[in-house]
Amino acid sequence: MPEHHDLMGGKLHLYRRERSSYWQCSTFLAGKNWRISTKEESLAHAKDFAEDWYLELRGKKREGELHVGRTFKQAAEQFLHEYEIITAGERSPQYVESLDLRLRVHLLPFFGDRVLSEITPGLVQEYRIHRATSRTDEKTGEPLRPSRSTLHQEIVALRHVLKTANRHGWLPFLLVYLVWRLGYDRRGFPAWTALAWVLVLICFFFMPPPRPDPGLTPVNINYVWGMSDTAAQQLMPPAAWVAGLIVLLPALLYAPVHVLLRRFMPKPVR
Repeated sequence: MPEHHDLMGGKLHLYRRERSSYWQCSTFLAGKNWRISTKEESLAHAKDFAEDWYLELRGKKREGELHVGRTFKQAAEQFLHEYEIITAGERSPQYVESLDLRLRVHLLPFFGDRVLSEITPGLVQEYRIHRATSRTDEKTGEPLRPSRSTLHQEIVALRHVLKTANRHGWLPFLLVYLVWRLGYDRRGFPAWTALAWVLVLICFFFMPPPRPDPGLTPVNINYVWGMSDTAAQQLMPPAAWVAGLIVLLPALLYAPVHVLLRRFMPKPVR
């Protein structure tokens, strides 16, 4: 039978599974179960580790630093489950296996337990640095840097996982939560609109248009050529479609959301 001890008034649980020499600890905090291995075989040392870990979690919760939500690992598992089914017959088993390998060997050890809202461009840059410096040549001591192609394929796998999370609505809910925690600034509407206009024009003039077989190449970004990735819309001239996006996006989407956020979200923290 597994050994079990309750600490901190029953709020912290310390246990050791059968066939394991290490003690594990768990607690329920901020609506989520948290678990970690103490990496300790001694019960006394494991108790010290578990209590320090629990108090650290409580401190992060008090300071608003305890991130709750879907993790990268959960999104990666969902992506692999969907991708193998959806692309059956279109992608070779070797390609799917290579994605799985990149996730398990490189991406999951770095991003796995991170909540999706924590994965920012800055963290992705940290991952690039980690990959360039984490291994060294035993003879020369020089860093063993992955090739540009290898690193590019890993970033493609990362992008696949984040797109899966977005499709399932895991990222928008996190964004709403962050606005609720940090507050909404009324300057967001003009900034949002100006940024959207710039991005629409960049995507129209400089990004790839639709093509019959886009594969994994990003095309028709922000739907500047219509709603299809394989062919441009034929309802009106391309310039008229882009002009419609520039006018209607703020009027029909950004302005109503702006009114709702000003009405229901707290003011920003200064």
